[in-house]
Amino acid sequence: MKLDVAIAEVRAAETAVAGALDAVGARHEGDHDVFHMTRTLRRLADANLEALAPVAERYGVAGAPDPAPGAPDGAAAPGLELLHDLRRLYLRYAQASIDWVLLGQGAQAAKDAELLDVVSRCHAQTLRGLKWTVTRLKEAAPQALTS
Repeated sequence: MKLDVAIAEVRAAETAVAGALDAVGARHEGDHDVFHMTRTLRRLADANLEALAPVAERYGVAGAPDPAPGAPDGAAAPGLELLHDLRRLYLRYAQASIDWVLLGQGAQAAKDAELLDVVSRCHAQTLRGLKWTVTRLKEAAPQALTS
C-alpha cells in the first residue's frame, strides 16, 4: 500500500467516524451520555484530521473526503436503535483503527518520523472512541434486549 493511498484511507475512515458521531448524537439527544460523548469524540476525530492534514499534503493527498454518516436501518424500538447505531459506530471506529495501524506500519518502513508521530497520537484517540462504543454497547444491551 502506497503511503498516499494509506493516508487517504485513514482520512476517509476518520471522516466517516465524524459523520457517524454527528448522526448518532442527533438521533439520541435524550441520552445525555451518548449526546455529549459523541460531541467530545467528534472533536477528537476533527483533531485527528487536522493533525493528518500537513502530512497528507506532503504526500500529495489533497481535498477532504465526503462524510459518510451512519444512516438508521429503519424504524426500530428506541433501545434497539441505539444498539444498531452504536454497532455501526463501532465498525467505523474499527475500520479507522485498522487504517491507522496500516499507515503506522508504512510510516515505520519509510522511516517517516513525523508521520509516525501523527499516527501514534491520533490512533490513540481513535482507540478511545472504539473503547467507549464497546462500553456503551455493554451498558445499553441488557435493557434493550430484555424490555
